[in-house]
Amino acid sequence: MIAASSPTPAPGALGAAVDPALRAGGLGFAATLLFVFFEYLRPQDWIGPLAEAPLHTLAAIPLLALVLAALRLHTLRDPLIWIAGGLVAFSALWTPFASNRFWAFETFKFLALALLTILAMATFVDRPSRLRALLALLLVAFTVQGAWALGHGGTGLTTHFGDENDLALGMNVALPFTVFGAFAARRLWPRAVLLAASGVLGAAVVASASRGGIVALGATALAMLGFARRRVLIAGALAAGAVALIALAPADYWADMNTMFDRQDATRVERIRSWEQAQAAWVDNPVFGVGPGNIPWVIARYESFDTRITNSLGGRAVHSLYLTVLAEFGLVGVALYGAAIAFLLARCVAIARGPEVPGAQVHAWARAIACSTVAWLVGGVFLSVLYYPHLYVLIGLAIATHELQQRAGALAAPPPARRPWATPLGAS
Repeated sequence: MIAASSPTPAPGALGAAVDPALRAGGLGFAATLLFVFFEYLRPQDWIGPLAEAPLHTLAAIPLLALVLAALRLHTLRDPLIWIAGGLVAFSALWTPFASNRFWAFETFKFLALALLTILAMATFVDRPSRLRALLALLLVAFTVQGAWALGHGGTGLTTHFGDENDLALGMNVALPFTVFGAFAARRLWPRAVLLAASGVLGAAVVASASRGGIVALGATALAMLGFARRRVLIAGALAAGAVALIALAPADYWADMNTMFDRQDATRVERIRSWEQAQAAWVDNPVFGVGPGNIPWVIARYESFDTRITNSLGGRAVHSLYLTVLAEFGLVGVALYGAAIAFLLARCVAIARGPEVPGAQVHAWARAIACSTVAWLVGGVFLSVLYYPHLYVLIGLAIATHELQQRAGALAAPPPARRPWATPLGAS
């Protein structure tokens, strides 16, 4: 893609030229990093004395206060913010009427925290150094989960990675950032680190033995080729990874992957059954669905089976992003989430076609966000990923990256020419 020809500020100019209100956001950015840390590394999940401590929710309190104090009006005009706010409002209105009000409220709380994540990134990730720091934290968190999975049966360390399928999804979401980041890096050591992280993430997908994970990995690779500017290099890296996968994966791994084509496979049969029941629930509630977080608690109404032969699916996730949205949010949710994905991908294209920002590598990150969105969409065919933070973090990164680019362009643009009749009286 061809970048615009307008001049860009010298490295460091963006951070030095922003207004004092932006320079005062250091505390807010630190709170944002802490919030993301508690979301993805979750020490309460693996440090015994912290078990069940609501650290993530507690970290949201000061972050919310800081966001409200620093929030800019034009940020609130962003359509992605409006969509995220619409999802929060929808879940809040549904909660009193849901069959299971507890899980409806938990869903509302999750979506409210997701909106806070987006607002915090849009507000405080306001210069290249902060974008780099946030991405470094995220990639460290994902790589740690992948490294842990390599020695622990393909499962991660914390909640969002504790299942093999969840782990594979997370690795696929993170992979485009390490690949595009490696080829955008100007120095050898960060490129080597990011390529090594790419290897860990890819190996973790294999270690998970997730059939949906390997399908999503292939889709992510194709997306990276499609969005890449340096396709030959990306293709070479992906080919090397594929060769390593074929050479190192044990024979029983491929035997397990082949079961995805077995029509009698128990997991496949069970998931198809749950999808059919979710569709039936949607047919009865086509516009507003059965309520956020509630399909596991109403799905038993649509079951018809002999309990001596199989088990009830009541209380279990539908294992499909698309059927979860359809059944729980109805056509309203389809419209909201569909608009979110469309605006997110359009934003990535706009960033990639705009000017580069020195020190921020916004073109690389725009391509990575787009490919990660593809990974999330394909992985979601087989998983209920709606209430994982990945999508909302991608939205926050897209808004922050676009804001950086817009601000850099405004700083680089020459001041408008003064019209003769606009000259103040008395001036020569």
